[in-house]
Amino acid sequence: MKRWLKYFDLSQFYFADGEKLITEPVSELRAIEKFLNLTPTFTEDNFVYVPKKGFFSCLYKMSTFALELVARLENVTNLRPIDYFTYKWIFKIECSSCNKTNNEWYYACPKEFQAINGDKVHMKDKCPSCGQNYSIEILENSYRPYRIERNNEHQSIVKFYCHGLELVDFNFDLESGWIAESTNSKAIFDVDMELEKWADYDERAGIKVKISEVDFRFTPVKKF
Repeated sequence: MKRWLKYFDLSQFYFADGEKLITEPVSELRAIEKFLNLTPTFTEDNFVYVPKKGFFSCLYKMSTFALELVARLENVTNLRPIDYFTYKWIFKIECSSCNKTNNEWYYACPKEFQAINGDKVHMKDKCPSCGQNYSIEILENSYRPYRIERNNEHQSIVKFYCHGLELVDFNFDLESGWIAESTNSKAIFDVDMELEKWADYDERAGIKVKISEVDFRFTPVKKF
């Protein structure tokens, strides 16, 4: 057991008993044993399984993922959604329990939230394969525009606090628009991200503006 403990930061794990999520982190193995009155079994997939009353209870690993965009900006900066509050962040997810990726597209939106034991989440569901509960909270203080100062580099534009899942793919919400600012005249442009490239003309400055080579990825990061 001690050999496994070297590889786990137990402060990142939370005990889930059926629908109930205990949100105080488990910091010590003996605390787990005392709380459950059972001896947990550590496995290589970063979970702790404990047989209990004919089913398995487990410790969920709470993870934070940053959505990072990369693009080539020409004469524009501060690429971002028009309205963060109504924007739907669309993604695919991989269950952290059975490691299966669901082909369905999910979304989380700041204006749509539910409560789980007093905590606000913006999406919750169950894995269709193994039945594990999972949820996502959008970290609304993590919003960042894509800036030309780090042009053609990956930049974090939003972070998601997840449990029971990993974010593996992203799609643009085509019902909600994006905007960018001219670096010369400060004019604001509506940007259509459907084709992941866009071009226009800044009449005030008399120059072309363009966004191309758009790509994205989810990266595990620290919450703050």
